[in-house]
Amino acid sequence: LLVVNPRNGKWRVFVDGLHFANGVQLHRDGQSVLVAETTRGRVVRIPLDGKTPSTVFADGLPGFPDNIRLSPRGGYWIPVNNVRNGSLFSWMMEFSPQWPIIRRIAHRITSLVPWFEFEKSKTSMLLRVDEEGRTIEVWHDPKNRVSNVAEVCEADGHLYTGSYYLPYIGKAKI
Repeated sequence: LLVVNPRNGKWRVFVDGLHFANGVQLHRDGQSVLVAETTRGRVVRIPLDGKTPSTVFADGLPGFPDNIRLSPRGGYWIPVNNVRNGSLFSWMMEFSPQWPIIRRIAHRITSLVPWFEFEKSKTSMLLRVDEEGRTIEVWHDPKNRVSNVAEVCEADGHLYTGSYYLPYIGKAKI
């Protein structure tokens, strides 16, 4: 996680050792940020004082978190991709943070074997978690009509979603 001074463009490393940090959201308290760690399947809370240690905010997510955003109704939305489905790909990705050799094998297989794409789960899930990281609402699309949601925004009684596969923005009434 980097800190950038917008006045002079200088930057520094604020936190290192994160695993595929993919989404940062200022916590409502204004004293910490929430960071989605995609390959670890969790969200961590990092205090901005630089002294207090980071804590796990939401763990054991059912897939890979891709971003995190405030909900105007309270809590935070976490888009979750590649929902675990018992496939070989799911198994390899679940254990890849603990064993880097499995991660390398998984990436090699997915780049060399075109049919392996069918093995991947493209299902998405939207989780709304409370201020303590506990799940309070779930939206799931097991039929893959909206695959690999990477962004969610709640506004005017709707959820708007973006995907890195689909050429449109999804909209669902809450």
